[in-house]
Amino acid sequence: MKKTLVLIPHLPSAAQGHELELAIAGWRKHFKTPHIIAIMGEGLPDIEGVTNIESPRVPDVPGEYRQHLDYVSCARKARAMFPDTKGFVVAADDVFAVNDFTLADVKLPKVQDTWLPTKGEEGHPNAWRRNLAKTGRVCLRDGFDSFNWTTHLPHYYEWEKLFAIYDKYDCDHSSYVIENLYFNSTHRRKSPFILHRFDRWKFEVSYRPIDRAGLLDAFANKVWVTCTENGWSEELEEELRKHYSI
Repeated sequence: MKKTLVLIPHLPSAAQGHELELAIAGWRKHFKTPHIIAIMGEGLPDIEGVTNIESPRVPDVPGEYRQHLDYVSCARKARAMFPDTKGFVVAADDVFAVNDFTLADVKLPKVQDTWLPTKGEEGHPNAWRRNLAKTGRVCLRDGFDSFNWTTHLPHYYEWEKLFAIYDKYDCDHSSYVIENLYFNSTHRRKSPFILHRFDRWKFEVSYRPIDRAGLLDAFANKVWVTCTENGWSEELEEELRKHYSI
């Protein structure tokens, strides 16, 4: 049986704690599909049993979101290292599996919202917000769906479909929110699951102090706990360590 490739982008200089270690612990404990874990980025730590895909950061391009260009560079290197794979799962390093799941759970279409912004963000100081609206305009122009797939949950991509989008939209040099381009074009006319507070998929930690009751409920009932930059804390790390027994 071929193993599913799990790719985790990681920028050590942006780490707030030991989130990468904990994210990997979650995949190892709860992902019940046979898999290989690889981390990709610049200056990666050595972790036993994990493949490193060293990928220097791309130069800044004026007006573009550097992190999204980095992802494209990393993905091309990952494809070269794993040429026999049809596709891969990609997940952020601050997404923590807390209950068992399979590849079918990852592949289940899930969206954050039913619409994308297309204007009003051109001068926004947040480059990601500008990128989101830019991507929305392309989806509208090219007749794609307009769901917001930026759930901060793992996604599964097929290499050929993904690279066709990279090449068509020059994603090596022009940054886009790739999950919105990819899924709104490849999953057209489908009805994805819209995430909500009471679903089984996600509990987001987005502020401090931590919502301990919510987190403990997530450990019992959710598949993933996700974390924003403002949500990370030593307390969250401690609770995750307890959950993973590490």
